Amino acid sequence: MTSSDETKPVLKMPNRRGFLTATGGATLSAAAVAMLAGGGTLLRSTSAYAASATDVGILNTALGAELQAIAAYQLGAESGLLTPGVKKLALTFQSHHKSHADILRQTVGKLGGIPVEAL
Repeated sequence: MTSSDETKPVLKMPNRRGFLTATGGATLSAAAVAMLAGGGTLLRSTSAYAASATDVGILNTALGAELQAIAAYQLGAESGLLTPGVKKLALTFQSHHKSHADILRQTVGKLGGIPVEAL
């Protein structure tokens, strides 16, 4: 058996869901999910309003990923390497990440946490 016959390890990049669950197997509480879905008024009438620090940590991790994506698209847009059509598309995707970041930032604040900031 030669060395070329040996199986080489393959590095797989996790998706967001895989990353978030792999970082402790954490899941969001019903309160955090309801707040993300805009159910803040529903929560005020229940005892489920209190969210755990784990929820805030998960949401802050997602917020950090969104902020990194925003920065990456900005870097690409300013690089001069993109054609006008690709740059327009990149900025559209960046705007989606900005919307996600706004929602996550608001939700972290509503849960009593401090949202992470871009470096």
